Amino acid sequence: MKDQAVRAEQQKIMNNFRDKFIDIHRSEFCLEILEPILVKVYSCTLSQEDKDGMSAFYRPPVGRSYVSKMPVVIKKTDKCAAKKTG
Repeated sequence: MKDQAVRAEQQKIMNNFRDKFIDIHRSEFCLEILEPILVKVYSCTLSQEDKDGMSAFYRPPVGRSYVSKMPVVIKKTDKCAAKKTG
């Protein structure tokens, strides 16, 4: 019983930390903050040909589908990687 109480308390602490981390991440990395940074980085890193190619890919339905599905792909990848490493 004592071990379960410790584990429950540890889980509560970890959940609290996770929630705070997510709140900070959402507030600090919002589009209004990131957009000018990304524009600058993309502008000095990618050629016009690179940007045109990316635009050509992401504009049609297949590109939009890819973007909409990437969060799921990333989550699934994280879960699989965690199982392998953890």
